[in-house]
Amino acid sequence: MTDRPLCHNRVRERGLAAGIFGLAAFIFAYGAQQLPIEAFGLGFDWRPYWAAYREGWPVYPATIFNPPWTLLMLWPIAVWPFGASWGLLAFFTYAVLLATAPRRGAGSLDGIAVLALLSSYMVIRQIADGNLALLMIGGFWLLGYGWKRRRVWAVALSILLITAKPQESWLVLLWLAVRLVVKWPLERWLQVAAIFTLLAMPGLLWLGRDWWRGLFPSELSLSAQVARPFANISLVGAEGYLGWPSGLTLLAVLCIGIATLGLLSRRQPGFSPAALGLCVSASLLLSPYSNEHSVVTVLAISVIPLWRRAAFISPGLTLVLWTYLPYASMALGLPRHLPEPVWTAWLAAVWAWCVVTVWRSRPGSESFSQPNFGGEAPAGLTGRCR
Repeated sequence: MTDRPLCHNRVRERGLAAGIFGLAAFIFAYGAQQLPIEAFGLGFDWRPYWAAYREGWPVYPATIFNPPWTLLMLWPIAVWPFGASWGLLAFFTYAVLLATAPRRGAGSLDGIAVLALLSSYMVIRQIADGNLALLMIGGFWLLGYGWKRRRVWAVALSILLITAKPQESWLVLLWLAVRLVVKWPLERWLQVAAIFTLLAMPGLLWLGRDWWRGLFPSELSLSAQVARPFANISLVGAEGYLGWPSGLTLLAVLCIGIATLGLLSRRQPGFSPAALGLCVSASLLLSPYSNEHSVVTVLAISVIPLWRRAAFISPGLTLVLWTYLPYASMALGLPRHLPEPVWTAWLAAVWAWCVVTVWRSRPGSESFSQPNFGGEAPAGLTGRCR
């Protein structure tokens, strides 16, 4: 028998939480609208997405290559004035970072992890530029939750989110496809495919042709903007910056790719922070183009959770402090923008750490490093009122 007073209290708590959340979003949006955004140079990455909606409906600009369903998901934010929309994006990014941050055993937020994450230069720059890390971080969390709890809808929605940046997710998607076919019965992974198709189809039908023309301006010719040589932290980008032989890049690509796939097939991990860190860092290294904004995704879904599970003084601490190097550069009077190979090396270090972590894990392990990463829902959101 359901305790009705308890259910009523839960409804009131949820209503109050929703009200506070909405008020906070309004404060962010209103406050940002009052700021001289242009003078501060904020929202540099967000502006093309915002500009895509100036005619009242989405139009693909030349610099956007995200899939159509990603563009449609941004519609509720992009329709507002530029300052307010940037403020809303910043608010939702903070909300996702906090919702997916490591927690202690009692379910409370890990203060050290939250402080290390939110004060990282790369996270602050992510917020300032208005990039789309919230979709990737939220999507990877949802994948962990859906896989562990066997929720078809969560896995399908996670695919919709993480395909926003294929350079981060292509190896995860490949491994997910293998795991779905091997581990889930036919009808369940077909349900995942059906739900994803249903959600993605409206965007494809509406904007798919414009998206494809942007990717391939001429027949079988990929746009030069997709794999541009500047601001590139992949191995291909490192070759351009450091001038090493292309044969060395090919060898590194083969070694990382074979080692990653071999380790995944041998250890059969789930979608834990170590496995996600392994796949996402390898995806970024092996892609033709990767941007340093993707460092935030790896930091949030893998490095900080693994660090907080390990000893305080560990490789994780080094990788976290690495993202603070721009502060040191500015303190020394040097440019805050570090050369791209610095972040290529960071990705390689993360990949190596995750290789060791996955190798040491129990074969077939589905474990997660904190209660909320793909685990239980936050306290107060479980249970039903009848």
